[in-house]
Amino acid sequence: MKIKILLALIVVNLIQAQKFYFPKNAVSDSAVLEKQLPVLASKLMTQPSLTKLKNTNRLAYLDNLFRLQIVARDYKKSIATPVGLPE
Repeated sequence: MKIKILLALIVVNLIQAQKFYFPKNAVSDSAVLEKQLPVLASKLMTQPSLTKLKNTNRLAYLDNLFRLQIVARDYKKSIATPVGLPE
């Protein structure tokens, strides 16, 4: 039992979350925040975690993609992204 707990702790320590650069001063400076949010949204659109949703939950994928396109100021693509209930 102790070995299983130790193994579980080792695995948990090895798993790391995705890391994205976001400047600390963006939290307090709205001008920096306005410039950095579209950059962050563009990076998030290319992440494998979002593209995995494409095949598993298409509605959630399209909803997330649409919102990220709006934040990234990619308005032409956001208009073309189908949202809503599937037909």
